[in-house]
Amino acid sequence: MARVGVNGTELEVRDEGRGPEIVLLPGLGAGLELWDAVAPLLGAHRRVIRLDLRGFGRSAAPPSPPYSLGLWARDVKALLDVLKVGRAFFVGHGLGAAVALELGLDFPMATRGIVAVAPLVQISPLLAPWYRQQLDAAERQGMAAVAALVAARVAPSRPELAERYAQMLQATAAGSYARAVRAAMQADLGERAADLAKPTLVVAGQHDPLLPVQGARELEEHISGARLAVLPGVGHLVPWEAPQELAQRIGEFAASAERF
Repeated sequence: MARVGVNGTELEVRDEGRGPEIVLLPGLGAGLELWDAVAPLLGAHRRVIRLDLRGFGRSAAPPSPPYSLGLWARDVKALLDVLKVGRAFFVGHGLGAAVALELGLDFPMATRGIVAVAPLVQISPLLAPWYRQQLDAAERQGMAAVAALVAARVAPSRPELAERYAQMLQATAAGSYARAVRAAMQADLGERAADLAKPTLVVAGQHDPLLPVQGARELEEHISGARLAVLPGVGHLVPWEAPQELAQRIGEFAASAERF
């Protein structure tokens, strides 16, 4: 791993393998370890670049400017420039999927294609109070309180994964998490996604308790030519719950998209 200075911050980066580039983006509160089981499966034939987004994992967490999908996308584009990567596939989970979509919209010339896994493109009215609870917990009580709110709900039937996710959350700075939740609450890629003109695969877990299949299906319908893959028996933490199937779907999609 290495820390790379870009766009006024420093990002923790892992760069492995050779071949067409795939960039893996973790979601809210997660670090690049989210992809530990997926990256080696992709790295046999591709260059796999993983990073901790600004504010998470081992990346720096400067207090300004305010976090946004656009800021995270500019960070990633600046990283690619440093690494001399002209074009890449962007794969993101949750909030990371929203950043991947933002990259496709803001930097189409740098985008080969997008895989949006359990994508958080807009917080539904039903979930908005829960995100406000997270914001309040982060600002008033700290990350242990956030982890208590989030972990069990993220993986209700997989306590070992819930605990693993809770550990990542508790390693996050509370201020960074609060800024990221604000950014997520302001994100609305639903209609904008229709402007995306890149090959796109949307992946959803059949039993995702946070981002149900219907939301993924609506995103697929917004993006011309997009495809939807629903993974049976899988919840929200797709990279941990079904790494082999996810890697296979990503690899097949990338191989298909490269032909065009």
